[in-house]
Amino acid sequence: MKLKIVINIVLGMCLLFTACEKEVPKEELFGAWEAVELTEEGKPLEINLQEIKLSFKAQTYVYESTLQYKEAGKYRLQANLLLTKDTLKDNGVEKGIEISKLTKDSLFLRMNEQGKERRLTMVRLIEN
Repeated sequence: MKLKIVINIVLGMCLLFTACEKEVPKEELFGAWEAVELTEEGKPLEINLQEIKLSFKAQTYVYESTLQYKEAGKYRLQANLLLTKDTLKDNGVEKGIEISKLTKDSLFLRMNEQGKERRLTMVRLIEN
């Protein structure tokens, strides 16, 4: 129960902070992305970044990470907040991640992992 309250507070704060942020065009997310940097509280995490992948289509996303973790489902954008709902799990909850910057070839994400700020930088994969 406490976890739900904390998640709702964090999401509420994210929504409050992003209310005046620029809207991210959904089409600019489409495609496949791969991690090139992951930090927690400003310090790099020692993991295989090539295992962290994220892809977007018009209505769905797929996320793969270390230790064979995978989630997929529907997503939506609210200003610069990426809201995802994992449909691979029966009890998947909606998560919020801030898109701090998006360029043609780079995606910068900011998230909260157990009370610690994580920043993930990804680059667009070129499709052959």
